[in-house]
Amino acid sequence: MIRAQYAIVAEFQREGQGGKFDILGTFDRIFASGVPAQHRHLVFVALLVADTEDDLGKKPFRFYGLTPANVVLFEQRGQVDLKPGAGTWLAAQRVAFELDGLPLPDYGKYRFVLEVAGREVASHPLSVGPPPAPEKK
Repeated sequence: MIRAQYAIVAEFQREGQGGKFDILGTFDRIFASGVPAQHRHLVFVALLVADTEDDLGKKPFRFYGLTPANVVLFEQRGQVDLKPGAGTWLAAQRVAFELDGLPLPDYGKYRFVLEVAGREVASHPLSVGPPPAPEKK
């Protein structure tokens, strides 16, 4: 079964040195002084892993975002290719989706969802709300 070892929302990701990669500015909430709003740039990163040979090869994926009202905000479809490799799992593949100008029509809990071969393998919430009131001293 293909599963996600992790799923992260961040400001930036890049390939590092020696097989490493960098994720900077992870977050799960956005403060907006009003809605509708827009987030300038973010990236959703997930590590897909497979433990059986049945999961190897090209598999269709669907990545999408949901508004607090469960309306599809965006959608991307494609294929991910899981190839055998050395390490803890039979196969692993990191996927990253960059989103520029993400519309935020309402306050509430948004959700990013990644499906592989028709099955949800990862999701990540993103809360959007007004800035907290300043503390009174």
